[in-house]
Amino acid sequence: MPDDAGAVRTATPAQIEEWVGKGIAAAGDLDRVAALAQRSRELGTLRARGRATDVQRHEYAAIWPSRSRAHLACGLAYHVVRRRLAVRGLR
Repeated sequence: MPDDAGAVRTATPAQIEEWVGKGIAAAGDLDRVAALAQRSRELGTLRARGRATDVQRHEYAAIWPSRSRAHLACGLAYHVVRRRLAVRGLR
């Protein structure tokens, strides 16, 4: 995955699929990615509400050591979902 938002915004579907595939492989498998995504959402919600403990903040930082890459990953996920909805005519 790139480090700059412009590359994410202008990525082709094939490039996005390549990044997703590499991310899944790096995490282990799709089940591990799903578990990390769920935990990331839980921890992110706690952080946003100011309810995360120090341990939870450290756990979140371990999942997302770079805030900019976390934002890029969320943006990439958003674009993947938008493209899939557009393909299905649900946009």
